[in-house]
Amino acid sequence: MLHKFRKLVLALVLFMLAPAVLAAQSPQSFNWDMAVSIDPFLSCAVSQNINFGNHFSSVGWVTTDPANFALIDCTTDLGNAMSVTFSALPTVMDGPGGATIPIVYGVESVWLQDLGVFSVKFDPAIGVVAFPVTTGNARMSLGEGNGLGAISVDLTGAAIGAYTAIITVDISIS
Repeated sequence: MLHKFRKLVLALVLFMLAPAVLAAQSPQSFNWDMAVSIDPFLSCAVSQNINFGNHFSSVGWVTTDPANFALIDCTTDLGNAMSVTFSALPTVMDGPGGATIPIVYGVESVWLQDLGVFSVKFDPAIGVVAFPVTTGNARMSLGEGNGLGAISVDLTGAAIGAYTAIITVDISIS
């Protein structure tokens, strides 16, 4: 019985002291950090390549035109700026047995448009930096125009066969 009485007294003492112990503790605060990083969005796809077609070498110079040019369509965040450089801009097209034909790029052969307000024509050897894309949609063509906007190849005396070249353009958000 004494054992039960001690347990009861201990329980009563703890019950009476609990509010005082709890009241004596100071409140505690905790913080959680939150973070997010927004990466620039850029998605581009080749819509059209250049095909000069079939010709005789006696034709001489063949050029791109408003119907035969290279085209890339891009989507990005509203208000981003794009930079364009050409990391591979060949000066010849390679053919059979090591044969080549020269390529000449017009000084305005690249046309970059944001499909809204801005448009710029430039030399692919120079590129462009921080072109504003106000609408989120951009279109870049190579060789779309005539004259300074064209790309030309000289077929004069070229060996029979197929000729190819790869142009590499680098597009980034600046």
